[in-house]
Amino acid sequence: MKRIQTVTRPTLIERMSLIWVLLFFVVLLLIFAAVFQIDQAVRAQGQVIAGSRTQVIQAMDGGMLVALHVREGDTVKAGQKLAELEPERAQASFSQTQAEVASRSIAIVRARAELTGQVPQFEDEHLAWPSLIEAQRGVYSQRKRSLDEELSNLSTGLKLAQEELAMTQRLLANGDISRTEVMRAERQVLDVQAKMSSARNKY
Repeated sequence: MKRIQTVTRPTLIERMSLIWVLLFFVVLLLIFAAVFQIDQAVRAQGQVIAGSRTQVIQAMDGGMLVALHVREGDTVKAGQKLAELEPERAQASFSQTQAEVASRSIAIVRARAELTGQVPQFEDEHLAWPSLIEAQRGVYSQRKRSLDEELSNLSTGLKLAQEELAMTQRLLANGDISRTEVMRAERQVLDVQAKMSSARNKY
């Protein structure tokens, strides 16, 4: 005996209920997408082109940061204060630079005085550094004293060499010595004169 299977179809109410449930979930998904943000990581290759000329900003001298007036992404203007460093270190560096400039400037005045053979005359701007002026005056006096002593010794040697040359010339005239002795005496005079010129140039 064959069994007859009956297929029950959903009623209209059941179908409408299913539609309403699906519609509810769709609306719920839309609300969730509008309210909540989903973090996603996407890897891609690209090229970043700056809209204008970029400028690397960095401090010429390091130090402790005391204040930062801008944040990343802010638009800044030329001359705008961006950050502040502790003034003590910057002031010390500035004072050191000033001292180096003054020291070299005072040394140049001393060198020019040596070149012209005059006493160094320092400018008013140098008077703020009396220790540097005193040191360069000491260098000038010492170098001048050494030069004077060296030139004095060379002058004595030159005088003796010239006297010897005059004597050999008289002996050559009398036929007592050869021309070679006179040439040796002349060469000695020239050597002493060259040493004197070298000493002046070195000074």
